[in-house]
Amino acid sequence: ISVAQQNMVAELAAVAAAVYQLSGSSAPENISDAISKANVNAIISDRHKEIAQQLTDANSTTVLLGNIANMHPQMSALRALAEAIAKATNSTFGYLTDGCNAAGAWLAGAVPHRGAGGAIEDVVVGKNVSELNNEKLAACLLLNIEPDTDAADAKALMSTLNDADFVVSVSAYKSASVKQVADVMLPAANFMETSGTYVNAEGFWQSFKGVVEPKGGARPAWKVLRVLGNLTGVDGFEQMSSEDVKAEVRAQCESIELSNALNGSTAITIESASGLHRSSDVPMYATDAIVRRAGSLQKTIDAQSMCVRLNSAEADRLGVTAASSVTVTQGDNSAVLMLVIDETIPDSSAWIPLAVEGNEVLGSSFGVVSIAGAMSEGEQK
Repeated sequence: ISVAQQNMVAELAAVAAAVYQLSGSSAPENISDAISKANVNAIISDRHKEIAQQLTDANSTTVLLGNIANMHPQMSALRALAEAIAKATNSTFGYLTDGCNAAGAWLAGAVPHRGAGGAIEDVVVGKNVSELNNEKLAACLLLNIEPDTDAADAKALMSTLNDADFVVSVSAYKSASVKQVADVMLPAANFMETSGTYVNAEGFWQSFKGVVEPKGGARPAWKVLRVLGNLTGVDGFEQMSSEDVKAEVRAQCESIELSNALNGSTAITIESASGLHRSSDVPMYATDAIVRRAGSLQKTIDAQSMCVRLNSAEADRLGVTAASSVTVTQGDNSAVLMLVIDETIPDSSAWIPLAVEGNEVLGSSFGVVSIAGAMSEGEQK
C-alpha cells in the first residue's frame, strides 16, 4: 500500500482492524477507537485484509517502521498501531534507524529526556529541535551538524540559529550554512580519523580505529567536548581516550535488555485531511556531510537534487503535466522546482527531498503545499 503521509495513520489503522477481525480478538484500548473509526468509515479493503492474512499465516514476519515514520507528525500513533499489529500476528517489531549510530546515541543519553543507559532519574530534561525552534537561544553548540541539510525543518532551524545569541559549531566541514550561523567554529576529525564505537540497530557495539591522522588542527570530537567541559568547569570530563568514554557508557548499559516494546500507551485519533501534502525522505547519498561531498556518488542515478515529484494523475489535476518546472508554496515560502513525473508517488502527495541543496527554502518535511506552473522569464517581466 502506498499512501500520502496524511493518510498513513488511517491506512495502518485499517490494517490493524483487518488483523483483529481475522483473529477474532479485541484490540488494545488505546487503538480501539481508531479501529472502530476504520470500520465505521468502511476503509478496510481487500489489500488490508491480504496484509493481515500474510502476517498471520507466515512463519516468520517482521513489522518495521522506517525513516519517514520516524519524522511523521503522528509518529506515536504509527508506532502504537505497528506494535499492536506485530503483537497480534506474532511478528517481530522494530525500526530502521536514522543513521548507523542512532541506537548508540540513545544509549549514551544523547536525547532530550534520557540519561546514559536510559536513566530517567536526576536527568535534566532538554528540548527537541522543534521545541528549540520556538525559543530564543542564548547559546547553542552544534556537533557535526549542517543546519541547512541535517534537519526535518531546515528553514526553521536556520532562523533559530541566526537569531541565537551565540553559536559554536564543532564539525569537520566549514559549510556555508555553518559559516552563516556560527560565532565560533572548532575543527573536528571525521570518523575515519579517530577511534570510536557505533551501536547498530541490533545492539551490537562496533569499535574501530582511525585509519589516517586528522587534517590540520582538527581533533576528535570527544576531545573537543572534553576540553570544553574542562574549561567550563563541568564534572565528568576526565576521559583520556575514546575507550574510556565507551567504557563509561557501557558500564551504565549493563542492565539494559534490548527491546522495542513500548512503555505506556498512546491514544490515537484519525484526523481527516484534504488537499496536496508534502512528503519527504533523505536520499541515500545525502545522509551525512561526507557522502554529500562525494563527487563520484553525486554523479550516480541514486543521487537526488531538489525537485518535486508527482504522479501523472496528480500533475494532470493540477494542470502542470507539460511543465518542466513548477512553483511550490508551503506556508509563507515558495520555490521554483524541477517537476518529475513519478508513478510511485501516491495521490495527494508531492515528494520533495530533504538534505539536498535548496531544501531549506520551503519548510517542514511534512505539510500542506500548493503547486502551480512556474512563470516564464517573459511572464515575470
